[in-house]
Amino acid sequence: MSRVGCHRTYQLRHTLQRVYNYDLGHLFVLIFDRQFRQAGNTGESVDRPAGSYFLGHLLRHEATRRGNHIMAFRENLKIKRQTEVQDEILRVASKLIAQHGYRAVTIDMISLEMGFSKSSIYYYFKTKEEILWRVIETIYEAYSSRAKDIRAENKLPAETLNQLIRQHILTAIEHKDWTTIFFRDESELSRERQRLIRSRKRSYDAILEDVYEEGVKAKMFRAIPPHIAINGILGMCNSIFNWYDADRSAKPKEIADYFVSILAHGFEIAHTG
Repeated sequence: MSRVGCHRTYQLRHTLQRVYNYDLGHLFVLIFDRQFRQAGNTGESVDRPAGSYFLGHLLRHEATRRGNHIMAFRENLKIKRQTEVQDEILRVASKLIAQHGYRAVTIDMISLEMGFSKSSIYYYFKTKEEILWRVIETIYEAYSSRAKDIRAENKLPAETLNQLIRQHILTAIEHKDWTTIFFRDESELSRERQRLIRSRKRSYDAILEDVYEEGVKAKMFRAIPPHIAINGILGMCNSIFNWYDADRSAKPKEIADYFVSILAHGFEIAHTG
């Protein structure tokens, strides 16, 4: 093989290995290496246009691939940043609304608290009600998804209901501001959204009612109409946002255990004899 052929083979291998990887570059070069050898043995010239076209095609393909990768990366980064900003707006807004009430809070207050301009807030949420709706919708999904996960475990009714009560309490404490808004400010939504969230609340209640009904059939629970029993249980659980104080109350898990104990066994001490 001529020195020229060897040099061109080296250049081609080096370029392909740099653009792609060693193994793939070496594989491509094997094809051209045979062409170079044949040219060196016969004294014929290598088909430069064909080789140049092939290499140029590979380089253009790689440039396009990398360009698409960079564009996708930037788009994903943009979406991630937008999501983070939206989450921060909802966090700050829920804190203010829980403290001062929905009607007292303005977009000015939210933007001032965040150090953003009003136009930045309006870029993500067109109206203040849209912020309220997103808060209520998000906290509902937190309650609902966790309840469905517990229900899917298909345990005995008593154990399932105890877990549902415990998880409800922990969610209410973990997201106290959001829970406050969920149960207090529903009436500030449009009528259509009020109907929608009430329907979702009934769906959530139905999960617990089904468990209670199974417990009655299994003679594990008292024969009380499920909707009455569950409304009583949830009424007690939902009141926690009115009085819970992280600085003065017991730890969340302790409170959840206390609630389960009272609701499952009552508050009287059983006496024997």
